[in-house]
Amino acid sequence: MLLAIAACGGGDDEPEQIADEGGLATYEVASFDFSIGVPSDWRTASADKALNEEALDAMREADPELGPVLDQIGAPDSPIKLIAVDPAPDEGFSANLNVVVIEEIPAGTTREEYFQASAAQLEGFGLTGVEEERVKLPAGEAASFRYEHSRGGVDQPLAVLQYVLFENEVGYTLTYTSLAAAMASHQDEFERSARSFRLL
Repeated sequence: MLLAIAACGGGDDEPEQIADEGGLATYEVASFDFSIGVPSDWRTASADKALNEEALDAMREADPELGPVLDQIGAPDSPIKLIAVDPAPDEGFSANLNVVVIEEIPAGTTREEYFQASAAQLEGFGLTGVEEERVKLPAGEAASFRYEHSRGGVDQPLAVLQYVLFENEVGYTLTYTSLAAAMASHQDEFERSARSFRLL
């Protein structure tokens, strides 16, 4: 996904920078009760600012099977609450993060059930070779998923590092993506960012 994002802030739905130290700029999305640090030079925005209809149409054309997913992303109530992008692309592709927040979850759902549903969703997308483990983050226990894919019209394989949390009956998914060939150079900053995630 190639995105051009201007730094922004203000308004409860938009990421607002609240700190910048140790190479991470911390952004808060007050209306969804979380904050997260991203590399200080990355650009951030809410989904409605970052993903205009032209960009979504280009992705639909490149990979028609992604249509239903892109429709959800582009909806006014998109579950993506923050997008952050490295302004220095690796061979034309910018490493990026998106944070998804799911609030409408059936009552009584357990953390493990939510993790299992997340794994099943990845399988439903036809992904193979998904590596899964449980990890401890400061914000809580998380399911970690690592996988590669070649979707969305990108010429080279992409690598994804994803953390799924389930706290206070709300699901949070942090998805970090880079070119597979560049993942080694981004992995440390991805993991530092995930460890910075906090619930307000």
